[in-house]
Amino acid sequence: MKIYLLALCMAFAVFSNSQNKINQLDSAGKKHGNWVVYLDNNWKEMTDSNTASFCRYAYFENGINIEPMDPCGKGWYFINAGGNNARKGKTTILDGEYTWTDNRNNTRLIAAFKNGEPRYIKWFSPNGLRQSYYDYTKKWKNQDHSYFITTYDQNGVATYSFWRKGPDGWGSLACNKDGM
Repeated sequence: MKIYLLALCMAFAVFSNSQNKINQLDSAGKKHGNWVVYLDNNWKEMTDSNTASFCRYAYFENGINIEPMDPCGKGWYFINAGGNNARKGKTTILDGEYTWTDNRNNTRLIAAFKNGEPRYIKWFSPNGLRQSYYDYTKKWKNQDHSYFITTYDQNGVATYSFWRKGPDGWGSLACNKDGM
């Protein structure tokens, strides 16, 4: 009985660990699952972890980043407003809220992360109007890696959608403000 229990515990431990692995490839050699994404000072993705300033987690499926994040614009300035700062010679995991401004001190981006996982991203136009809001905490029918998007036109009128996996793969699904 003890051997059976020990074997059962070991099988459970192996299965649990396999579910949380990062930086895995699928059978076709494409990125799949959670990956560490390395970023420079402008949050542009880079492959060299030795020279990266920051890192975060992103989910890949069939080699495609389901949670992409563009680098911040040329001429934008990073302001640490509650997030952790990059440390010279060390890669810092994104954690907290980060604000980026342009050369006129207009807020262009506010992004929040918790232990490298995105929580929300708010984009603003050069004149300070809201452009979009990505809420990574609001899920489509509790589907992992789905998120809620609010997009604003030049008049401030909002449209809503979910980025979710549907019958034809990942894509946008229009909905109302409540996510219905």
